[in-house]
Amino acid sequence: MDPVPLYSREPLTSADHADNEPSPLAPPLHTFRPGTRAIKLPLRVLVAHDYVGAAESLALGLSIKGVTTHVAVDGAEALACANRWRPHTCVLDNGMRKDDGCEIARRIREQKWIERPLLIALTGWTTEQNRRSAFEVGFDHYMTKPADPMTLVRILQSFLDSDRILRK
Repeated sequence: MDPVPLYSREPLTSADHADNEPSPLAPPLHTFRPGTRAIKLPLRVLVAHDYVGAAESLALGLSIKGVTTHVAVDGAEALACANRWRPHTCVLDNGMRKDDGCEIARRIREQKWIERPLLIALTGWTTEQNRRSAFEVGFDHYMTKPADPMTLVRILQSFLDSDRILRK
């Protein structure tokens, strides 16, 4: 039997979704054994970065924490995925080609699919003007590359604890 991938662009089953997107209601693909001290974050996170290796590496790290992830490699794909998949959180590279992370953040803020999704800017730009611009378009957090995975996990845990998302 082939191992189940930790994250996937493929649907869980062909019956779940004909449009080849992960189910918004699907449980995280990675599970933990009882008794481990792992933090489990039952969130849907969109990772958008035009460098595929960086995006997949970040998605893999998040999936190990129980996060269901989807990777987009440009702004247009990120916006289309966000509108279909409706993630709780979007980690957006501000330097993507086509539409950059700030433009995608602005467009996501216009959507009404959850009260207020958490938006995290991931960027190599470190000036105060870049930081201000990111917050003006609606980012909640600003992280410079390389991203510290534990800082990102703490941000996601805080978001989950804040009751900003609907729980079932």
